Amino acid sequence: MRHTSNKVLTCIIINNPMSILKRIAKYTGYLIAGLIVLAVLFIVTVNVVPDLILGGVSRSHIDANVPSRADFDTFLKRDLTSYFTQKLGTDAEVKYELLRNSPAQSGVAYPKYYIWVVVDSTNSRLEGAIRVAAVEKTSFDVTDFVSKDEIMANPNVLQQIFPQDVISKIQGYIDYREMGIRNGDKSN
Repeated sequence: MRHTSNKVLTCIIINNPMSILKRIAKYTGYLIAGLIVLAVLFIVTVNVVPDLILGGVSRSHIDANVPSRADFDTFLKRDLTSYFTQKLGTDAEVKYELLRNSPAQSGVAYPKYYIWVVVDSTNSRLEGAIRVAAVEKTSFDVTDFVSKDEIMANPNVLQQIFPQDVISKIQGYIDYREMGIRNGDKSN
């Protein structure tokens, strides 16, 4: 039986070789199309699905930790004032400006805000960039503070703490004339 089927196949190939080539081309096309579909599904799975899952996680961490709009300013001023009063050893009055309107969220960490602060006390005035974490809708923890003087002495210190878009905004608060830089060159 096997010998007969080989004769039939040989007969088909010899008598009509284009038919076999057309079939091979047809099935090769199906195979390539299938591989393309699998590649697209793989790319979507790797790139989109984690964002959907983590986007939900990020949003839930923000919702669970950022105070309501009604409490936000009160809690932030309270916690910044407490931080700088302790840091300076005297009462402090804090004014601030958010460098981003929304928090930065990375994984399961507390949501972070980037802020420019001006702190007045009886002895001094302090300005700088600060990063705070919103904690359980009730408080803000200062994670990093870099004074204007530190930034002017070493502008690269910002790279370790702040994202590039925030660094650009921080640089807007620095008077580079005090650093002896001319013509807007901030590459010092």
